[in-house]
Amino acid sequence: MSEKLLFTSDSKRYPGLPLALDGMGLFHLQEPVVRANGVPFYQWVQSVKGKGRLILDQQSFLIPEGCGVYLPMDIPHEYYAVTDLWVTNFLCFSGSCAAGLLSSLGFGNPGVYSLQEPEKTLASEQEIYDIYQSGLPDKALETSKILYQLILDLSVNITKSSTSAGSISNQKILNAARFMELHFKEQISLYDIAESVQLSREYLCTLFKKSTGTSVSDYLLNIRMVHAKTYLIQYPDKKIKEVAAMSGFSDSSYFCSVFKKTEQMTPNEFRELRH
Repeated sequence: MSEKLLFTSDSKRYPGLPLALDGMGLFHLQEPVVRANGVPFYQWVQSVKGKGRLILDQQSFLIPEGCGVYLPMDIPHEYYAVTDLWVTNFLCFSGSCAAGLLSSLGFGNPGVYSLQEPEKTLASEQEIYDIYQSGLPDKALETSKILYQLILDLSVNITKSSTSAGSISNQKILNAARFMELHFKEQISLYDIAESVQLSREYLCTLFKKSTGTSVSDYLLNIRMVHAKTYLIQYPDKKIKEVAAMSGFSDSSYFCSVFKKTEQMTPNEFRELRH
């Protein structure tokens, strides 16, 4: 499936709409997101392929396939891939009745939710996209109707995931993960990461593996690979060695070798496949 993105100004053009679409993405190759002040609309981000991680109120939650993230307005949050490829569908919406509807249906707190029928939500999102592409004069109103039905369906189709499931409970490990996300472009070492959280390298490695199920080096490599794939698509004119450097790889040959091993194709082949 090819990626599809759509952004609208419906909430400003039609302020009386009960629900208004602000933006959406289908089969989106998810880039890392850091929003210190949140955003001025509601969000539903559904994991279609691969896994992600949500950082919310100094807690970390896994977002596996078949799960989604509900985020109210103005809530600080971060999310990023923890697998080589993370594909999401996302909806951004607002409207005069959004707050009351969501509250009455039990969407009080942000977090990760598991879906009984994830394909049902995906089908509704595709319907919304198709209506917008059709050019119908009343597409904003039609979209509002489908959004209403989608939210109703979600309310009976979701279960709040356990706060402990897939979470990183140790604050130092969470801080180490954040340090790697912030400094992945730099030539940071295990010593630098351990120093940032005031742990010995040996203890950090043991604790990190126990908390996340992966090693520190593999975690950092995965962050760099996720960004590299995003840059390959986002900057089609940049040379491979430039993408490698932007992603934290000092040696482009090593980058190409790692890429081929993990993706079963070269960086150029990956780029050509998605353009």
